[in-house]
Amino acid sequence: MKRANSDAFVCENISPYFEVARFGDSSDYAGPDLVANYYLRNIRIYQNIVKLIDSPEDRILVIYGYGHLGWLRQDARQDVTVRLRTLDEFVR
Repeated sequence: MKRANSDAFVCENISPYFEVARFGDSSDYAGPDLVANYYLRNIRIYQNIVKLIDSPEDRILVIYGYGHLGWLRQDARQDVTVRLRTLDEFVR
C-alpha cells in the first residue's frame, strides 16, 4: 500500500497519459482529447470531495483507486484552500 501511494509510483502511473496525449497529427487531437476527458472526470471527483468541506478544520479521508491518485493529488496540492496529508505521514 505504501508503494502505491509513493510519489514515484504515482508519477509512473500518470506518465502513460502523457504518451497518449501525443496521439494524432497536427489536425487530429484524439490523444489530447482522451486525456482531457480523463482529467475532466478527475476534476469533477475533486470538486465532489472539496464540496464536503464546511470549515478549515474539517478532515476528509479519501480512498480512491490509484489510477486517480496522481490527478487528485495534483489538484489538492495546487488548491491553496486544501492541506494534503499523505499516507506516509500516518503509516510507518
